[in-house]
Amino acid sequence: MSIKKREAKLVVPGGRIPPRKALKSIKRSKRGIGQELDKASDLFLLRRLPQSMRALKAILKRDPNNYWAHVLLGYVLSDTGNLKRARKYYDRAIALKPKQDSAYWAKANALVEDGHYKEAEYCATAALQLATAHRHLCVINLELIYDTLIDSLIGQEKRQEALVVARTACATIKSKLMQSKAKRLRTRIHYDTRGTAYCLKRKWNEALADFRRSCEMKLHSGDQDYPRLRIWFVTVRLREAERADQELAEYLDKRKQDGPDEFLVKVMHFVLDKMSERELIASTFSSNQNENRDHRCVVWFYVGVKRLRVGDQNTAADSFRKCLDAGMINMPEYQFARAELKALQ
Repeated sequence: MSIKKREAKLVVPGGRIPPRKALKSIKRSKRGIGQELDKASDLFLLRRLPQSMRALKAILKRDPNNYWAHVLLGYVLSDTGNLKRARKYYDRAIALKPKQDSAYWAKANALVEDGHYKEAEYCATAALQLATAHRHLCVINLELIYDTLIDSLIGQEKRQEALVVARTACATIKSKLMQSKAKRLRTRIHYDTRGTAYCLKRKWNEALADFRRSCEMKLHSGDQDYPRLRIWFVTVRLREAERADQELAEYLDKRKQDGPDEFLVKVMHFVLDKMSERELIASTFSSNQNENRDHRCVVWFYVGVKRLRVGDQNTAADSFRKCLDAGMINMPEYQFARAELKALQ
């Protein structure tokens, strides 16, 4: 959900064309706003949300028609739980640039999180239509829009329509990527994304089925690491802890050492009690809090699940909060941790 610096630097204040004599100072002002947007975006990524919010409000005070400042302020408010206020800023951004897809997509995400799935479907569809009209569309942006649209359909129990959209996404993305990459994207969009959505709705059996299908479509054993860990998590939540451990241990025994990320093997050893929590943290965390934030997110989530498994809800909640502190809002483990914290409250 971060704004690319390249895009931020292109943002200019709206309004009338200035007189020729004032043009130089206006251009300097534009460059300053672009730099301030970069700084506000960096603060957001570092989870310094109050500072990011103040910086964005200062930008909007100088330039009330700044599209990206409205969008990024919506991100900040969404992440602090102020979804209603966030949608107001997205609406203002849409009014400023009705043919730009970013605000539609951001609003759709906020609506999905707030349970307004029908309106989210409308916004995600609008974002998709605007995005596909761009000749040089970024594939990652297209994936994210499709993900949100699928989530909105699943929220309305429109499973068949969600499946059709997933297939359309596969066909669209396949035309932009090599076939091997398209297969992996199909797996993530169709099964991983839907499995994640089911987890957030506490529909454990449906989530388990989708994560299993995801594993079946992976070409290399190491590519299954994330869904295998999520299968373990879901099976534990189904109160079948012994079965969860057995399945994960069998996968590790058969897994070839060709995986893309051996860090996840350490996490698997940890959840199976083959590695201590202290050893896992020592081997994966650096002293710099801003490095390996994805690893921190994953580690603290599974530490929390293990503590929850033995009934230690207080320390589990602390671990889930540390997972959220990593700020990896696009990772399923971040979303799972937030849902577990909500359930504990």
